[in-house]
Amino acid sequence: MNLDADVLVIGSGMAGLVAGTVSASAGLKTIVVTRGQGATADSSGALDILGYLPEAGSAVGSPLEGLYAISALHPLHPYSLLGFEAEEGSVNGDRVVEQVRAATEWFLEQMRASSIPYIGTLDELLWPLTMLGTTKPTALLQKTMDPRSLDEESDSTVLFAGVRGFPDFHSSLAAKAFLEARQSEGTGPRRVSNCTIDLVPFGVSHNLSAIEIARHLDRPEGVDALVQQLRSSIEMSGATHVVIPPILGLREPVARKDFLEEQLGATIIELLGFPPSVPGVRLQLALEDILRMSGGTLLRGHEVASARISDGRVLRVTANAPARSIEIEASAFVLTTGKFIGGGISGITDGLHETVFGLPVFDSHRESTEGLRPQRLTDLVSITSSGHRLFGCGVGCDETLRPITSDGDRYASNLFCAGAVMAGHNWPQEKSGLGVALSTGYVAGQAAIGKVRS
Repeated sequence: MNLDADVLVIGSGMAGLVAGTVSASAGLKTIVVTRGQGATADSSGALDILGYLPEAGSAVGSPLEGLYAISALHPLHPYSLLGFEAEEGSVNGDRVVEQVRAATEWFLEQMRASSIPYIGTLDELLWPLTMLGTTKPTALLQKTMDPRSLDEESDSTVLFAGVRGFPDFHSSLAAKAFLEARQSEGTGPRRVSNCTIDLVPFGVSHNLSAIEIARHLDRPEGVDALVQQLRSSIEMSGATHVVIPPILGLREPVARKDFLEEQLGATIIELLGFPPSVPGVRLQLALEDILRMSGGTLLRGHEVASARISDGRVLRVTANAPARSIEIEASAFVLTTGKFIGGGISGITDGLHETVFGLPVFDSHRESTEGLRPQRLTDLVSITSSGHRLFGCGVGCDETLRPITSDGDRYASNLFCAGAVMAGHNWPQEKSGLGVALSTGYVAGQAAIGKVRS
């Protein structure tokens, strides 16, 4: 069986779905091929642009400030490639910010039309509450997680509500950590308390997962049960704000938040969850819906195993499924297979390898990893402020987001890269993962359009 497309995107995480949607929205026949669910579903759902500079111990003042600093200090970072000027041999920070801002505004517009609108800008960091009662810097956040009213209302009373049988969240410990942090800062709220509520999704009240609870709350009877459970605790505590795990359904969380606030007379705030999380699944589903509505095709269950290259161009790829193999021809290709979770980069005893085209893998300093065991790219300390060299490894790209060979030459004129598969960013340390995926996916989609139409 053979298929053809104008643009073929390999991988269905944030980068792949953004690149595919941009291409399909321009009227090009676009196929996104993926072996399974994209890794965006395994994220927290928060969209980090940049929280920390590489090897820095404190957060940036704003994503905007961080982008300018990255442009000046790290020319091989994926963000810097968006503003690299070949003739000058330098990075234009204004161009980097322009590209990232365009991608961000595009994303916010897409999300406003979906069931999970986002808040945030490049001009300031948001500090959502986590399941541990701590905070984390991010740029864009699902509206149900908006923490700003806690800072604006210093006389508030905050109730942390856990769910019996849900082991990922302990409301008493989170409330204690939150209160201690606020007291050390000399800020509100006036009072913090906690409670445990009983929800019985599908007749089960133990070893619950967030997904099970969210599916339960996608049904009217589930939301009604949550209202009844919370009402008595709110009346007893006088809570003005109720903080809950990220469980408000998979498809219409804002509608559920609004309904709860109307019924209970308190502000409802979802916490930032541990990956994989309900907000991550929401984001994945929303992006897939947007791709389809733009006219793109999502081909799931097919793993790209090989490619045909001729005269510096990718002609076609072969994708395998359990019961068949298909060949897909396209004019332009975008590689967005991710790193280790997505399977785009694999590590064996003789080094790291890109799994589709056999591209060489570099570290953040554009040094080859050939022959290096993956263990040699990690630190002896598991958690370190400088991160692990391993997570900065990936495919090297030029300023057009085309992958390069070990000699520095372009691998193919019609192949582009985006997202975690790219070298040069240590996303766990920088808090930049989905931001890089969004920005490079957006630009790669535009580059693919240009290639098809040239």
